[in-house]
Amino acid sequence: MFAIGGFRSDFDTNIRVDSRDLGRGTDVSFERDLGLDSSDSLARYEAAARIGDRHRISVTYFDATREKSARIQRTIEFGDLVYDVDLRLHGEFEARVAEILYHYAFWSSDRVRAEALFGLHQLTLRARLAAELSGTDEAAVGVAKASGPLPVLGTSIFWQLSKRWRFDFHAQALDAEFNDFSGRVLDVRTGFAFRPTDHFEVALYYNRFDLDLDLDKPRWSGSLDFDYQGPQLNLAARF
Repeated sequence: MFAIGGFRSDFDTNIRVDSRDLGRGTDVSFERDLGLDSSDSLARYEAAARIGDRHRISVTYFDATREKSARIQRTIEFGDLVYDVDLRLHGEFEARVAEILYHYAFWSSDRVRAEALFGLHQLTLRARLAAELSGTDEAAVGVAKASGPLPVLGTSIFWQLSKRWRFDFHAQALDAEFNDFSGRVLDVRTGFAFRPTDHFEVALYYNRFDLDLDLDKPRWSGSLDFDYQGPQLNLAARF
């Protein structure tokens, strides 16, 4: 199975980048402080394969990169840099998530299939601020980067309502400390799927993703609270 999903979501992106010299950085909202759109459309890609009756492997990827410029209304400390009030800043935030999951069907009948799952989210995170000068010139560029795996546990439930209609529920979560990450990840998706033919499927879900981390990385010491929620439309081809 291969699926591509498009979703229109409400975003909330809050970061903090600390400094050894200046101490705790400013808690920055990329939507309120830097003018990033609180709603945006993104794509999500998924592939899955069954191995026997009870085993399944799935791979998912999405890229939530956004950028915007705004004149800031307060002083912002970002790592070793200080941006004064009324300065025009260009902000970029990049969150790329690739996940691989193993699913085991602990219950399977003609109508209901329930799976336990575990796997990894490979996170690639980047935040960038730069003071805008005349033309395309920039100054005082600050960049924070972090990447690494974060394990998740979860469940998937598929309820066949009729020959063509199905109700789906997927949830993944973990609250733990792993390598230089500590915090939680939550990914919940639920909705209905319609299969007009044996090899094509359309699904409408409601998806919520929440990533709340404390980071102690060489290029990012601080915190990140990134979440989105909204409707998701999936188109899937089954082989």
